[in-house]
Amino acid sequence: MDEKAERREYTRVGEKELRAHLKANLVALPAQLRLTPMKLGIGGFVSFATILGFLYSSAIVNRYFHANAPEQELAGLSKNHDPMSRARVCVTLDGMHFDWPWANAPFAAKSCSQ
Repeated sequence: MDEKAERREYTRVGEKELRAHLKANLVALPAQLRLTPMKLGIGGFVSFATILGFLYSSAIVNRYFHANAPEQELAGLSKNHDPMSRARVCVTLDGMHFDWPWANAPFAAKSCSQ
């Protein structure tokens, strides 16, 4: 047990030492990555352009695609409460027939009625 206690004692790091180590790593990071001022400027410009593009495109999407469109679709669907009433009949590869109320064709279906 004494050996474990001694090992722990050697691994303890004070707050000042930890801060100095982190600061040295942050200062040395550009040198480790071989970032020149030109590469850093290009990276900053690309990041800035990406953020501007996101903001611009989100404004366009909000302007042309209204948020109430799903509500209108749900209002139309609420008139017909039973989803199986508009179901299609599908046939599997094994020849089994079943009702399928969704618009897409199920996996491994040979055919579906309109």
